[in-house]
Amino acid sequence: MDNVLLSKFYLLLNEIEAELKSYETTDMELYSSIIEGRKNSMSKDFPLLLTLFPSLSKDELANLLVFIKLLNVKYSQEKVDLVGTLPISLSNIRRTVGVVRQLLNEAKSHILITGYAISEYFNDIFNLVISQNNKGIKVDLYVDDNKQVSQFLNQIKDKAHSINIYTYQGKEYSSLHAKVIIVDYQKAFVSSANLSYNGIVNNLELGTLIAGKKASALSQIFDELNSKGYFKRL
Repeated sequence: MDNVLLSKFYLLLNEIEAELKSYETTDMELYSSIIEGRKNSMSKDFPLLLTLFPSLSKDELANLLVFIKLLNVKYSQEKVDLVGTLPISLSNIRRTVGVVRQLLNEAKSHILITGYAISEYFNDIFNLVISQNNKGIKVDLYVDDNKQVSQFLNQIKDKAHSINIYTYQGKEYSSLHAKVIIVDYQKAFVSSANLSYNGIVNNLELGTLIAGKKASALSQIFDELNSKGYFKRL
């Protein structure tokens, strides 16, 4: 594809994004009615779209815009599930250990894990992280700088040589206390549970599993903290 055509597609993307943003809070039924009433002004509203696809009829263009809006609604929705380490079974709360294992197993390109307290119990789950890393999945491990974490890092150093490990530098804040697992910038598990037997199995812990844009936003937080010197790469 030549660069001229590719640049036109980028401009077309801006045209479509401007349309979606203008009707961001408009529901699908109302948007369909609005598009129906705009058919006669399509050439003015979407000049680049009609330049690139001149054979589209007014009806076809209207249907295309409704379809794009529908896709945008579907993929911009945030989904939140409750997750817990609890002594009781509740139908609307998923188990911490199951969510952790599922997330790691489903990762396709990237895993981000943070840790404050890490016990030997986590070694078994971390072997799954190692296995995914050996398949080419990038792994970023952000940990606090404390004695227990140092012991864990000494135990895994021989098998985790291709994992990016970052330790907190303790500037104006005392420690990295966040407990987060993010996979593929699309799903994030945020919990009170440490990477330990008590946290994953034995304590009373609660958390959420988030799917959508907020998961990517969480990952960007660590990118920014890292760029500003809050972490040191080992």
